[in-house]
Order: sequence, then C-alpha cells, then structure tokens
Amino acid sequence: MPQITRTEFLQLLKNSSAGKDEKAMPDPRQYRIFLFFGERYLCRQSATQLQESLASTGLLNLNPVDGDNEEPTTTLARMHSYSLLPGRQLYYVTDSRLFHSKTILDTLWEKAVSANAGNKPRIALKNLRALVETAELPIDTPTPLSELTGPRWKKLFGFDKPTEELNWADSALFQSRDEVKTGGTSPAERYLQSFQKGLPAETLLILTAETVDKRHKLFTWIKKNAFAIDCTLAPGASKAAEESQKEVLREMMLSTLSTFGKKIDNHAIDLFFNRVGSHPVAVVMETEKLAHYVGDRQTITMEDLDIMVSRNREDAIYELTGALDNRDAAGTFTILNHLLDQGVHGLAILSTLRNHIRRHLILRTIQLNSSGWRHGIPFREFKQNYLPPLEEVEKFKPHLGGHPYPLYLNFTRAATFTPTSLKQRLGLILKTEYRLKGSGLPPHLLLDELLFILLKIPTRSH
Repeated sequence: MPQITRTEFLQLLKNSSAGKDEKAMPDPRQYRIFLFFGERYLCRQSATQLQESLASTGLLNLNPVDGDNEEPTTTLARMHSYSLLPGRQLYYVTDSRLFHSKTILDTLWEKAVSANAGNKPRIALKNLRALVETAELPIDTPTPLSELTGPRWKKLFGFDKPTEELNWADSALFQSRDEVKTGGTSPAERYLQSFQKGLPAETLLILTAETVDKRHKLFTWIKKNAFAIDCTLAPGASKAAEESQKEVLREMMLSTLSTFGKKIDNHAIDLFFNRVGSHPVAVVMETEKLAHYVGDRQTITMEDLDIMVSRNREDAIYELTGALDNRDAAGTFTILNHLLDQGVHGLAILSTLRNHIRRHLILRTIQLNSSGWRHGIPFREFKQNYLPPLEEVEKFKPHLGGHPYPLYLNFTRAATFTPTSLKQRLGLILKTEYRLKGSGLPPHLLLDELLFILLKIPTRSH
C-alpha cells in the first residue's frame, strides 16, 4: 500500500464503512499495521477515527501506550504474548520514537531548543531523549553534551555543535538519565524483524509519530506492506501552503460542527480563521466553544464570533507586519481594522511598524556588509556557515540574539527590500506619528493612508 494523505485515508475509511466497493483501493480495516505521521493533533484525531471504525467490525480490546515513556521492546513482547481476553488486541502507541535516525537529529535538536525557549520542559526533554538515544550517547556524566568536542558532536549528531549555552540540556538529560536507553540492537530493527515474520493473527498496531525519517527501513516496510498516513500540514508561508493548511483546518472545523448538528455563516469562516490562526487544537476548541454557546440555534453568526472568539493582540500586530511584508492588501487592512476595533492605540501600531522596519533595515545592512548571503540560502547553511562569522563581529551581536530559525526568517524577509526603500518607510511612519498627535484627524484614516502608501512603495525602489 503506498503512502497516502490523511484526507485520502479518511475518505477510504468512510467508503469502506459505508460498504462501497472500491476495487482500486483496499479496505484499510483489512490491514493490521498503521502509521500516522506529521501534525500531532491530526495524527491522533485520524487514529481515533480508525480505532472507532475497527471497533465497529467486531470485539476490539484497546491497549494504549504512551510512546514518550514506553520501552518499545516491552510493547513488542506484549504484542506477541497470548491474551486471555477474547477478540482482537489493538496496541495504540502515541508519539513513537521508532522512526528517528541520524538524518533528522538536527530537527530534534531544533525542536528541543524551541521548546526550552518557550518554557515547555517536557517537550524539550522528549526531543533531547530522542536525540541522544538515536545517536547512542550514554548519559553517565552531569554534562554529557557540553563536554563533547566539536568534531565528536558533529560525528554523533551530523551537525555542528551549537555555540549557545548547553547547561539546560545537560541538566535535563542527567536528571532523567535512568529513562534514556542506548546500545544494543535498536528497537526499530526488532520491530522490522517482527513485522517481516508476521504479528499474531488477532493483533493490530497503530503508531503515531511527529517526526519520521522516510528513508528508515521500518518506514519503508510499512509504506510498502501496510498503511503510512501523512498527516502533515503543508509547511511555509507560500500561497499554496496557506491554501493547503486552510483546506485541512476548514474541514476540521466543519467536521466538528457537524457532530453538534451546527453550521456557520459563510461570511464568518474567514473571520474565524483570521482570529484563531492555523493551530488545529485551537480550531477544534474554539469551534466546540461556539457550538455550545449558540445552544439550540443551528447557525453560528458573525455576532457569535465577536462575543466568543477573542483575538490575541500581540499575534494580530505580528500578523499585520507579516501581511504588509507579503504585500497582502486585503489582509493588511482587515487586521488593522480588527486591532482598532479592539481598542489598540494608533501609536502602538505605529511603534510596532517602526520597530519592524528598523529591524529589516539593520539586517539588510548586515547582509550588505558581510559575505555569504544569497537569495534562497537554506536554513542549515545559514545556521552553520553564514551566522557564526557574524556573531564574531561585536557590532552585529546585539541584533543576532534568539533562536536561529526566527532570525533566518527575518533575514529572508529583509532581503526583499533595499535600505533606501526601508528608510523611505521610516520617514512616512514618523510623518504619520506627528499627524496622529497633532492633526485631530481620526486615527483609522491616517493609518489607512499610511498602509496604502507603504503597500504601493516598490520594495526595490532607489
């Protein structure tokens, strides 16, 4: 069975449950091994739908396993042991670590760093454990990462040793050292051998994983002989990616509403996503909140949204600068109106715009006064080759803080402007600030005029 998307799989499952004869595609319920990979919430939601469909075909005993805390070989042994319970045995492993390999260690590290920066220690530790287990690094000292030399780090993990402080990672790993399993035949190899021999007749297995190496032997076997379901949201901020994300999230919202017997005004859908954003869990939670709020009414209106779905002001201001950078006129003015409706002061909006453009100007100046920057530079090259020399320059250091990936995105956006066009924008913002403070004109008129002009200025003007 080839790898298929989540949407294709759910449609196939729906057709099979309805008794439709699809000769070109098999009934998923006839298979016994399933892997859902990608966005965590979508994986779990899709796996739950499969579980419910399997249960409808006969007696099913669920054996849930938390992949964060499991010993994979113990789960494998349980699957091969005789059960006293009648019916089929479904083992459902969430957040499996079986599909990690050295080719994705840099991704695991980035996730750990990002989670630590966001004050999410559990997620940070989860990725750190996966990192050292895959690289087979024993945790037998209080500083397992800091004490690694640059060449040793590169050999183990496949990317350059970070320049930032590693004490937080050392501490987290050492405190949980008893949970880290390294050495011996890898669990993935044992699972592959087991799959090749065949699971017991009444045993089913569902695995979910956020990050997988698609070249992994176990992944390849599942893709060929079982079901591998891609639950990823299209990455990036391109128009195609945004459309793909919106399609998935819209389907989630409408599906959630249908379980409550509710509908939503078509005019309210765009406003809903404008406020909630591209976060699957938030989409479902806010949809359920709206469904409960309207009570016996069947249709959710714009007024319901205004009352029940709030918007984070900081996120909205950030989206305003993003829409402006992307020259999205409709998005820019829509977000501006939302901010003003929520009582955000015009001077606060101007301050955000000024800081954003100043940031672009600084980064653009750095690009023009350094070597190595080019259009389309990959993140890994930016992080490993371009950024380190800049961090050695004293006057650049204050502007290069934070996690490398957001910095990379800011560098990429700044590269679309010339210093001259950025200075022109700063001048217009200053002029608008004077008018806002002294002219007595309504703030929305002045801000509308400013944004209209900013959108019209060519990024490459001289």
